Amino acid sequence: MARKFNSLAFIASPAEEAQKAAEDLRAIYGDHDAEKADVIVALGGDGFMLHTLHKTMNTGKLVYGMNRGSVGFLMNRYSTDNLHQRISNADENAFHPLEMRTTDVSGEKFTALAINEVYLFRQSYQAAKLKVIVDGKTRLDELTCDGLLLATPAGSTAYNLSAHGPILPLEAPLLALTPVSPFRPRRWRGALLPNHVTVDIEILEADKRPVNAVADHQEVKSVVNVRIAEIREAYCAHPFGSGPFLVRSHPGRAVFQLKSRVACRYDVVPNGSMPYDPDARLRRISGMFRALLIVLCLTLPASGLSAQENDLLPPNVIFVTSTGFWEESGGALQRDADSNQDAGEKSAIPGGQRGYYKLIALRQSDGTAQIHLQQIASSPTGPEVVSSAELEEFTALKPYVTDIRPETSTGITPQPGMFATVYLKTDPGATEPESWTVLIDELGDIKIERATN
Repeated sequence: MARKFNSLAFIASPAEEAQKAAEDLRAIYGDHDAEKADVIVALGGDGFMLHTLHKTMNTGKLVYGMNRGSVGFLMNRYSTDNLHQRISNADENAFHPLEMRTTDVSGEKFTALAINEVYLFRQSYQAAKLKVIVDGKTRLDELTCDGLLLATPAGSTAYNLSAHGPILPLEAPLLALTPVSPFRPRRWRGALLPNHVTVDIEILEADKRPVNAVADHQEVKSVVNVRIAEIREAYCAHPFGSGPFLVRSHPGRAVFQLKSRVACRYDVVPNGSMPYDPDARLRRISGMFRALLIVLCLTLPASGLSAQENDLLPPNVIFVTSTGFWEESGGALQRDADSNQDAGEKSAIPGGQRGYYKLIALRQSDGTAQIHLQQIASSPTGPEVVSSAELEEFTALKPYVTDIRPETSTGITPQPGMFATVYLKTDPGATEPESWTVLIDELGDIKIERATN
């Protein structure tokens, strides 16, 4: 049943368009004191809406926004018609702000709430160096960048989007961890985190590389550590409907409502990203391999893997590159039951195990090649294949592989992960090969793409 709202208070940003809209609406619907009105109608852009939400967060006031700014992601379409009915028919969806707790170089502590994002950025000409800890576990020992932000779904279209972060549906239980101009680790583009995690960021070399922290519009200078967590008070949100957008502010949390037509613009898993599991960095890799059930030992005859006479490798192996490294600090990583071992003889890789990756190109009867990725564990008895899978992105190209090269030939990889370049031709008569990169980052995500230069 639609609720009835009799008294409206109109507030507007200083923009001329917003001020004119406020005058028109006051002439039609009248105007009441904001503290006594049933609903506050905010006229402006997303910035003005954020400012209004922060001012009303502890009052329990209802706020209904209409766009008289530029983007208006958090706002409704502006119209002077049937405003009482539109507000009464609005649907609710609950969102919670982020709480930022900081300590600066002098030891002073500061707490602020953010509806959009908490972000850290370098204060001087030198890049920031940050250590990222998720739920007490170090995920990045050292991130060199211009900045780092943690965005809510509501803030994912703001600074996060300009930093090439993913757009999150407003109802998604996720936070976007997005770097700004990352330098090291190479090609790390961020992660999606569950919204129940606590993120601690420690500033390395804080005296030499000062960093500021910002929660929406509240800034703290020269911080040494920042803790970010979503405030998770329970709230029962109504399902999406066809009604307009309503925002209600409660103590310690902000509650948004949204048009279903806006929600459907966004994919549930943007840019092919997968939600980040903070408890198992390599679970996605090994799980992918097991799900594919393609083991190199099954692809090649078992006898072909043994050295026979002077043959160290089967003749259809044309390139092999070992590079990068991985490490598992907790839990056991098990070999598939369909490997060379008998089904009852699974070998467990102990917690704390390390290893490396291997890329193998196998020539097929038509001259094209398949590329397999192996995860190799170092054990007291020698290297062991933990898992192996065909990289189907390459198989679909039917490539003629001409080379596979690691990122470095020094044998030293400072960060967990792997980066290699595969040179191939889709047309055997082509003069120059194409370059394709295979990247496994320190969080365990695999990405294959054609090199742009």
